[in-house]
Amino acid sequence: MLHTGAARAGVDNMTKTLAVEWALHGIRVNAVAPGVIVTGGTKQYPPELLDDAEKANPLHRLGTAEEVSHLITYLASRYADFVAGQTFYIDGGASLWGEQWFIPEDVPKSPPYPVPDRG
Repeated sequence: MLHTGAARAGVDNMTKTLAVEWALHGIRVNAVAPGVIVTGGTKQYPPELLDDAEKANPLHRLGTAEEVSHLITYLASRYADFVAGQTFYIDGGASLWGEQWFIPEDVPKSPPYPVPDRG
């Protein structure tokens, strides 16, 4: 997942940089970072994957395109005139939780030598 983490960090930094650079032209720059959103594209994924994403989400559901559009409508409105350089996560709190990816129990333990008990 290194590639997605690097890309997300790059978009976040670009958003902040452009917000500062373009402010003098009256242009506000913000980013929207959706989580798992139910669209036609999610049909390509196995139902089990979507079920797991739903269970791992603090709101125990997936987002909708309509919910994302509400945020974008707000950002494009005069109500967000003083909002600039922000990345808005619209993911039901999933980015705060961190349980999106299942790690199997049989993963080799690290380090490969005995470690004293915590007790």
